[in-house]
Amino acid sequence: MMNVRYLLKASWVSVCLLMLCVSVNSNISERLRLIDLNLSNTPQIVTKPQKSQKEPAKPPLVQSDKNRSSDLFVMRGISGEVRWKKEFGLPYNSGHESRPVHPYPCQVFKVRSTVPAVAEPPLRFPPGTSVEVGTVNGKDFGTAGPPREDGDYYSCRFNVTDLPLNKTIDIRVDIDPSFLPPDYTGFDRSVRYTAPWVGGSQPQPPDGQYRKFTGFRKVILSQSNPNEKVVFEMIYDVLKLPERIP
Repeated sequence: MMNVRYLLKASWVSVCLLMLCVSVNSNISERLRLIDLNLSNTPQIVTKPQKSQKEPAKPPLVQSDKNRSSDLFVMRGISGEVRWKKEFGLPYNSGHESRPVHPYPCQVFKVRSTVPAVAEPPLRFPPGTSVEVGTVNGKDFGTAGPPREDGDYYSCRFNVTDLPLNKTIDIRVDIDPSFLPPDYTGFDRSVRYTAPWVGGSQPQPPDGQYRKFTGFRKVILSQSNPNEKVVFEMIYDVLKLPERIP
């Protein structure tokens, strides 16, 4: 009799444990279903790829470097001429005494275009430092024989291309420092300003004067103003010596 009661009691305990497990499993399943339902109803947030986030920070340039550089330089530039009175004669031939007149007279002039030098830190340039820019093309510089005649003047035409935009360009002309008389053996290159030329009624500056150029200019080229014109004239002027300090 005792064994039967023990078995009945054990069976009842087993049934209770089974019912408890079913209830727990049911509650767990319901909780999981509710969590899944909540997740399915929640809006999804899509994170953009890292590359897309960085794109707006890039410079708004769709051009290549080549196209970008073409915005800074143009195949236009400065056109001009160097002129002097016919009475001043023609440049001497610095290479051959037997041929007194220079075969390429316009080549004795040296045209220079410069812009202020800008140094990247920590480098520093002294005030007034400049660098040459542009390409000088002499329309008449490669022509042999007498230069162009324009009334009472001789004229040598030139143009300067490949110049930067929106920068102050200082354009000047000088007599080439290597242009010295054929019989000169000294080291003073300033003799080119006073040595006699050939022909004309006044081929050499009077005493106390020297050859000087007028017409130096500073120009700024831009997209709306890509061309400028300059005219240099060689004249005779009084040589001004520096004032003596008492």
